[in-house]
Amino acid sequence: MRKALLRSSRVGLLLAVAIASPVVAQETRWYAGASVGEAKFKSACDGVPVSCKDHDTAWKLFGGYQFNQNFGAELGYADMGKAKANGIVSGVAVDVNDAVTAWDLVGVGTWPFGQGFGVYGKLGLYRAETKTSGSVALAGFATATGSKHSNSDLTFGLGGRYDITKAIGARAEWQRYRKVGGDSTGKDDIDVFSVGLLFSF
Repeated sequence: MRKALLRSSRVGLLLAVAIASPVVAQETRWYAGASVGEAKFKSACDGVPVSCKDHDTAWKLFGGYQFNQNFGAELGYADMGKAKANGIVSGVAVDVNDAVTAWDLVGVGTWPFGQGFGVYGKLGLYRAETKTSGSVALAGFATATGSKHSNSDLTFGLGGRYDITKAIGARAEWQRYRKVGGDSTGKDDIDVFSVGLLFSF
């Protein structure tokens, strides 16, 4: 009788774990976080005859909802810094900057593995604003120009995540924003490489 009770207890425990496991795996959560890294303007310096810098510090704030362990949705705001060019062209001093910020809304697909590790992919749309400012100086006279353009297109990326605790995670990712800009500012692909922390609640 005692052995039968022990077997029944073990079977009951195993059934409880089996039933509870899917609930834990599909737990839904809100999360928010921040990341910092570098933005690379893919072709900003192509053919530019003066000193040119096509990368800058980038940062991002983001928040999302995890529907289950594999799928989520995320909204983010990114400041991708500036691409800069300056120098002398035929005796004329030229200084031009392109500054880019963007909102993006993406779906996030995650493949968890190991103890707290996972890889993920992102796909969605962005809405960016590109501000171009510049100045031209010749023989003591200087003029300033500026333009602004907003556009939308695809954004996508890949990354890896590690859950430090149930509530805190770290991630590293690459994300591309396609064809940022317009006719007045020029279009360019921008790659952002970053590391960040996220907090689930």
